Amino acid sequence: MNIARTGASTPAERGERYACDEVAPDLTQLLFRARTVAAEAPTVYRWLGQLRVAPYSWDLIDNLGRRSPRTITDHRPLQVGQQALVIMQVCSFVVDDHLT
Repeated sequence: MNIARTGASTPAERGERYACDEVAPDLTQLLFRARTVAAEAPTVYRWLGQLRVAPYSWDLIDNLGRRSPRTITDHRPLQVGQQALVIMQVCSFVVDDHLT
């Protein structure tokens, strides 16, 4: 696998089972993105929830030209079916653990 498919993940991380495996069990292509974050799980999870508001990547492309907030602005509880980013929706979540 090359970096475009592994995204800095480790072999152990790629071997784990994830909530998204249940959403699309028959995929023929797997892509991973991994980052080390020096923060507690609840803090990271709150920022993941913020993806409902903004992508925090290329705002011009991914956020329709709007600047992503620099502080947490979305305090609504997560719900399955909520929109996340522009083209995704929340499929499952466990507070302080994962957001799919």
